[in-house]
Amino acid sequence: MLEKIYTYCTAKAGVTEGFPFGEQTLVLKVGGREKGKMFALLAVDEHPLRINLKCDPAEAIALRERYDGVAPGYHMNKTHWNTVTLGRDVPPHVLFGMMDRSWELVYDSLPKRARQPEVIFEDNHLLVVNKAPGMLSQADRTGDMDMLTLARMYVARTRGKKGAVYMGLVHRLDRPAGGVMVLACTSKAAARLSEQFRTRAAKKEYEVLVEGRLDGSGTWEDRLEKKDGHVRVVESGGKVARLAWQAVETFEVPRQGDGANTSSGERLTLTRLRIVLETGRAHQIRVQSAERGHPVLGDFRYGSTHELDGKNLALHARRLELEHPVQRENMVFEAPVPRSWPS
Repeated sequence: MLEKIYTYCTAKAGVTEGFPFGEQTLVLKVGGREKGKMFALLAVDEHPLRINLKCDPAEAIALRERYDGVAPGYHMNKTHWNTVTLGRDVPPHVLFGMMDRSWELVYDSLPKRARQPEVIFEDNHLLVVNKAPGMLSQADRTGDMDMLTLARMYVARTRGKKGAVYMGLVHRLDRPAGGVMVLACTSKAAARLSEQFRTRAAKKEYEVLVEGRLDGSGTWEDRLEKKDGHVRVVESGGKVARLAWQAVETFEVPRQGDGANTSSGERLTLTRLRIVLETGRAHQIRVQSAERGHPVLGDFRYGSTHELDGKNLALHARRLELEHPVQRENMVFEAPVPRSWPS
């Protein structure tokens, strides 16, 4: 089946690159049109898993009508991204029909560093991974690969799952951040884990590099308000955000980004912090540290002036402590910070 798909794409869509995405998985890069994008064809265990398309509204309506029933995962957002999720037993003629040249296929936008999830722990109830910075926790309108989908693919392959794979998302990490992330393999585990995160019984510890010098330890408490996708500190209203921090070390690195002249020897002071969240607000660490004049390294949204590994942040979920949802034993998972961090 994979060979047939690859041959078809090569002949009909102008494949410019093909590379493996884990075992028995094919990711095709196609190119050559001005509008519309079919940017990901994923096949696992010789079955098509997902196709993502971008097309104008008229084509979107036609697509939905044409494949209604075989593409139940179809949706369209206001920017006209259209995601079509196929079942594992879709007939080849349906797959090939969706890859017709009339859709003006362009290219795939999956990360070139395609890889399997870095698994820290797994059993029949849990899958604990080290999420890479830059990867989504779950799918969004960009259609880029996300950890939830990657985990489903991993479980389907390694456990020989033939039908739909259940994978519950019980918490999230910001896309530019990385670190320990737990996923539930059953609905029972998902419910019990979600309750632990809701009540703060699950303990999360982060390691962060912030700009400037901080010494000692302390607690930060603010009221945060989210508006137009941006979080800010407010004097009244909003939601209470509280965290405990401890400075580990302070050091200097050559300044980069924001037009800095690295040949001048200009240096940037950084402090490594260990942070324990007492609440779990959106962008909490990023906003609270920036409010005190210490933005997270690489976080240009909230005031950083120094680049880190593209669009990623020096914000890492290094430790997660929780109770196993079935066995009820206390478990601790850890993941080291990325090697790309300065030190």
